[in-house]
Order: sequence, then C-alpha cells, then structure tokens
Amino acid sequence: MEQPIEQYRWVNAVVTAKGYPAEVHSGYLAANKNLLAALPKTGIINNGWNNPGTSLLSSGAGIPSELFITWLSYVEKKFWKLEATLDTDWIGRLFSRKFVNLGPTNNPLPPESYNRIVVAVAPGGAVSVFIRGALRCVEVGHYQAVETSVDVNDFYDNPFRDNQEQFFTRWYDHVVPAETKAYLTTHHIPYAHWSLFRKLYNYRFVLQFYKMDNETQRHCLYLNAEEEQIPGGALNSYAVRPLPWKIDFAFTKMKRWVEAEFDPTELLEVFHEIDKEGPGHMPIDIIGDHQMKFSALYDEKIFPLNNVKIGLWLINRFRPY
Repeated sequence: MEQPIEQYRWVNAVVTAKGYPAEVHSGYLAANKNLLAALPKTGIINNGWNNPGTSLLSSGAGIPSELFITWLSYVEKKFWKLEATLDTDWIGRLFSRKFVNLGPTNNPLPPESYNRIVVAVAPGGAVSVFIRGALRCVEVGHYQAVETSVDVNDFYDNPFRDNQEQFFTRWYDHVVPAETKAYLTTHHIPYAHWSLFRKLYNYRFVLQFYKMDNETQRHCLYLNAEEEQIPGGALNSYAVRPLPWKIDFAFTKMKRWVEAEFDPTELLEVFHEIDKEGPGHMPIDIIGDHQMKFSALYDEKIFPLNNVKIGLWLINRFRPY
C-alpha cells in the first residue's frame, strides 16, 4: 500500500560542480509555504554533482513544492539566488516507488526507496534538483538562478574586517583549487557544460571484450549526475539517456567488473560531431573492442574515444563508488 505523503521521509544536501567551490548562505525546502527542511549550511563545498552530499544533513518529510537557495560562488566572486517551484507529481512518484538492486553476484537485494533530495549548483547560476536512492539518481528539475547581493558582514562574522572586494579576493585565493586557477588562466569558466551534460542521446553499448561475454548487470554514472543500475535483460537495447561518465560492466562468470571512465570534454566533442551528421535521437553504438578501446559508431562512421580510463575489479564486492 502506498505511504501517506507525510511519511515520505528524506534527507537533503547541497553539492557543487567539482573544482568550483561554493557555500550556502541560506535555503530551505517547503510545501505550500510551509517549511519542511532547511538546506544544510556545511561551509565550503567542492564535491561534484555525482556526490550525494555531506553526511551533515538536514531532514524532512512530505513532498516539497518550493525551493529557495542563496549561495556564494567563490570562483565567480558573486552570490546567486533561486526561488523555484518543484515538480511535485514527479517527486511523489519517485518517493512512492520501490526498487530492487542487484548484488555483486547478481542476487536481488531487499527493496529500497528514494530517500534523498540533492540540490546541485554550478557557475552561472545553474541549479539541478535530484532525487536519490541506493545506486539511483534522477533529475527532477533544472533551473536558472539570478545574481544577487549579500553583504560580507551578513554572510559571516568577517574577522578580517574586509570590504566586499577584499572578501571575494581573499577567499578566491584561499579555497579555489590550484587546478581550477591554472585552467582559468587560459580558458573561460565552461558555463555551457552544465547544459550540455544534460543533453540526451539514443545509444547503446556494444561490448567485444576479450574472453568476457554474458554481461550480467551494469552500473551507470552519467555526465549530468544521474545514476542507475541496469539488469541483464535490458543491457543490449538502445535508450535515450545522458552521456556516460563512469560505467561499470559486470561479468559474473569471469568474476570481474570492468570500469570505463569517459573523458567529458572528449565525449562532448565527439557527440557534437555526430550531431552535425544527424541531429536528433539517432541510434549510436558505443563500442568496446577486444582490447577495451572505445569508439562511437554512427551511420557507418567511427569516432575514436581515446581518453577512456579502464579499471578491473573483483566482483566479490561492490565497487567503491
């Protein structure tokens, strides 16, 4: 029997694009103007959209219909604000749904429920909201925040007595990773990535790994931060979905996981070229050959994927996602 709405219990977290640290100033989830939970203020975050968030969580119950968040983007030296209406029908369907994951040896595990709301922010004011469960993550909304002003003295206690410009400069120098700073000396912030990562394509994997056949399950982390586990019966079908980031292919007979980590920049470039050939949800094969080298095949044209990192893991345990 379906649970009453008030019994849908969950925790919530805020994450940011990896390499682009942020910090929540204020925020909450509400239903019809009634507060359900505050968004956790956990200091500086730099964990990546695929991360479920810190263990210092806020919790609530019910189906939220409103999101409010104000945060600081340290790289951009600016604050962003979002007030958004959430898709309650979609969120409610996910919370009411049970799903069964497969264990490492393909054994069914006890039924699970979705139990986490994650708000993901990025430079340029991009915001996505995800509903998470074990090995599952579904985007339920994507929004555009607006730039706003927050006085440094309202943001924190300002022990250095900085003015606004000094505050932004001090904390940019202190918290932005060296890799991001180096990248930005020759590039702009890749604002378009957080939209391009969400683009859907119609593709399937065709695996030709040497002495590995009968794939039994697949765990997929996508570029847009969605996540799913695919059982054996659905592995060979085309499906419209985001581009892959980290894919674990399970071969129970060989007692191995094969992990393929795709390079986001290379994937975007290759699939942009495919888009030129035939825009729309055209069927694409992503092929892993005998030597575990990958390429994309569309309309008899091969597009090499040279930057895929391959890992092998014993199948007697879950991969350390």
